Amino acid sequence: MPIFQEKARILKNQRVAQGVWEMRLQAPQIASAAYPGQFAMFRVRDELSPLLRRPFSFSRLNTAADGTFDILYKVVGQGTRIMSSFAPGNYLDILGPLGRGFRLPPKHAREIWFLAGGIGIAPFFGLLDMLRQHEIGFNITLFYGAATGEELVRCKFFEQNNCTVKICTEDGTCGFHGFITDSVERTCTLTSVPDYFYSCGPHPMQQRVMEWAKCNNLQGQMSMETMMACGVGVCLGCSIPKSFFAGEQKIETGYLRVCREGPVFTIGDKT
Repeated sequence: MPIFQEKARILKNQRVAQGVWEMRLQAPQIASAAYPGQFAMFRVRDELSPLLRRPFSFSRLNTAADGTFDILYKVVGQGTRIMSSFAPGNYLDILGPLGRGFRLPPKHAREIWFLAGGIGIAPFFGLLDMLRQHEIGFNITLFYGAATGEELVRCKFFEQNNCTVKICTEDGTCGFHGFITDSVERTCTLTSVPDYFYSCGPHPMQQRVMEWAKCNNLQGQMSMETMMACGVGVCLGCSIPKSFFAGEQKIETGYLRVCREGPVFTIGDKT
């Protein structure tokens, strides 16, 4: 898979929720080669601080619109604060596409669940676009969790695309009061398990999702979030133990690089 370095022109940069921003960039080579679930490394500015690039997953890929793509990002530190100050017309040095993206579900899957925690909602916009383009007959339920209702991003997009949306907030200001994994497990108890799932969110959430998937013998794909320095598999800073995906047995040894073997990992593949 080719990797490009482009000076991407910012077309839009706006706040869409509490602490969450959406940016649209024009980078034709990267946009045309990218898949949902992959990411790009952003150099925030041409100075020593911040020194390292920042990883951001593609939210939507608009290759028909002059090679543009969207990202969602949460303002949490120096790099993202600087990004939130950029106006349309500015340029960012971007390296991508990187990593392994989402794959289509198996043909037998009819009930598909999306599990999104916080800014982990970002890649699901592009994933839904990809699934709809293939016109596969299935039902999609989105479980979307955030700390508070003010941090939820574009829920109507999924509702307008015929998804069942189940909102969860930790403070109870919107939807189910609790963690997304609590809602997922409760729904499993009341109804049934999905044929396939996709998950993206912080590490503690993914740990519980992994336990849930193992207990219910489920297949799916998990997009892992972690700190990255290089994004191309050299520094090993994003490595996670293989035992994470081995469940309670923890028989696997060694490590996987999220930026190369991931960020999307297949779970419970029976093929």
